[in-house]
Amino acid sequence: MTSLPSESLFDIIHQAIEVDSDANQVRDLLDALLAHPSTHRKTSEWARATTMKTYTSEVALLSCQDRGLHYMAGGISEEKLRSFDINDISQTMSAHAPCMWDLIDNLLVADPELKMRREKWRGQKLQRKRAAKAGKDSTSTVANEEIGPEERSWDFLDQNVPIVDQEDDTPEDIVDQDEQREMSLKTIKKIVCMSVLLQSTNMRCNALQTIVGVFLQSCNTPETVREFLAHAGLSVSASSINNAISSLSKESENQIRKTGQTLMAAYAYDNLDIDLKHSVPTLEKGQETLVHLTTGTMLPLHDVPPDALNCSDEMWEKSEFNPDAPRVPPVTMKQLTELYPEVTHPSGLRP
Repeated sequence: MTSLPSESLFDIIHQAIEVDSDANQVRDLLDALLAHPSTHRKTSEWARATTMKTYTSEVALLSCQDRGLHYMAGGISEEKLRSFDINDISQTMSAHAPCMWDLIDNLLVADPELKMRREKWRGQKLQRKRAAKAGKDSTSTVANEEIGPEERSWDFLDQNVPIVDQEDDTPEDIVDQDEQREMSLKTIKKIVCMSVLLQSTNMRCNALQTIVGVFLQSCNTPETVREFLAHAGLSVSASSINNAISSLSKESENQIRKTGQTLMAAYAYDNLDIDLKHSVPTLEKGQETLVHLTTGTMLPLHDVPPDALNCSDEMWEKSEFNPDAPRVPPVTMKQLTELYPEVTHPSGLRP
């Protein structure tokens, strides 16, 4: 049989697209090419190359600086940290990389059988919650089925994140909260996967990794754990974390200086003793392990008019160290307690 020229095959496809607006015939043609033994390998290679080109292109474009996912650790600020929002990042990723976003969404629930079992288990758990709400026996509404190890692990995870915050929530609220929580956890996992791919593509595209690094520093996480998470692509390196903390410290120092210059702040000082015990005492370290420090805290004064702080002259006039000040008898503790005497309330309750 004589083979048709390639132009005729293209004509057939173009005609099918023009005739069928939904391109169902084209889809059937591609399915047939994929199913036929002689064209299966070539069709699979073409589909794989096309999808890989689409995914890599989306990740490359999403890693550009104009997408807002570049965080410079050495120049990070408090405003930058506060502007970090999971919902905004998920919208950015889903808008600029929709195919990759859908791919990760499907890969997170790749086994349909396990997905159905988990949904069934969640339904049974919601039934038990409804029965507990109604004051019934929760075991009467659930079929006696053997609970496998996977269901027990899901139960353990759900115990860590409570569904209901209020005792008067309705069963509908329980269902909504459960679905909302599952969607939120899934979104976080997708953001983590996408962030690892983005940082691997562009080292400067490290929004999530920078936030995780600052969080690890605030939790006093050991450096070995930081390095492990950095190598896994979930955090920036330990040196980048130190640069971020130095940047935040400089910004805080400038803010403290500006607040102090307004003369609208109070200062509190306290002594702090730290016992730095050594695991293995040596002659070089000595025996003294107690360190004495003094801490200072600045307390900004909000809603205080400047005139209210203009009281230095009055304080000096009434100070006991002023030789010209009039002598005022000291106030006793009994007089202080009698300033606001307790009054019996009509209900009999005491304040």
